[in-house]
Amino acid sequence: MNKRVSDPRIKWWNLKHSKQVEFREKLLKENVWNLDLDANTMWLEMSSCIRRVGSNILGISKGLGPPKKETWWWNEDVQRAIKTKRDMYRKIHKCQDEDAYNQYREARKQAKKVVSQAKTNFMEDLYTKLGNRDGEKYIYRLAKLRDKKKQDLSHVRCIKDENQNVLTREEDIKERWRSYFDSLFNDGQVDAIIDENPHQERNVNYTRNIRIVEVKEALKRMKIGKACGPDEIPIEVWKCLGEIRLTWLTNFSIKF
Repeated sequence: MNKRVSDPRIKWWNLKHSKQVEFREKLLKENVWNLDLDANTMWLEMSSCIRRVGSNILGISKGLGPPKKETWWWNEDVQRAIKTKRDMYRKIHKCQDEDAYNQYREARKQAKKVVSQAKTNFMEDLYTKLGNRDGEKYIYRLAKLRDKKKQDLSHVRCIKDENQNVLTREEDIKERWRSYFDSLFNDGQVDAIIDENPHQERNVNYTRNIRIVEVKEALKRMKIGKACGPDEIPIEVWKCLGEIRLTWLTNFSIKF
């Protein structure tokens, strides 16, 4: 079975135990924590330093991985079955009893059945389309669509809502992103009370700087084990750095 080839990356999964201590001590000695620069330069200096220290201590992968699973024929039934199987698997480690294991076995069996049926139905439908007189047009349409997707990798075509339902309409996707960021930035926060000067114009927009306690709370709510963003730095890095990261992130936010 051929392995999936990808770009080499830092082995952030090794950031634990003695490696985490060594990484933290080395990074805290770097001359990037007190730089008084603009926001873009501050972030470039810090992110470059984090990646350099991380690669030296944790190492770089060879860019090989397990084969990529095919999901292009998945439907909502498959997604629900896979989610149920994963939930039952997590339950095994919490309960550690025979009933939980039997439930997981049944969920795994059902997931395989649903996956097999979905793939069979999709392939049968595909062969039916290719077998009629419009089959050639359908092939060209698939090729054109595949080429278009390869050229526009940054465009989000679907997203899940809070109930794990897939949204495809542009209006629904935009509303989901709006509600997500509204919850991310305002969840549990109290709006600042600012005394308005009666001599000033009432249309002025009042703002205040982000506080250290807010940065600390935001980091606390962030989950670990998530994929890295474009900067290739996981949240685990910021969680392991101690109090100094709060001061730096707060000062960084003020630069905007």
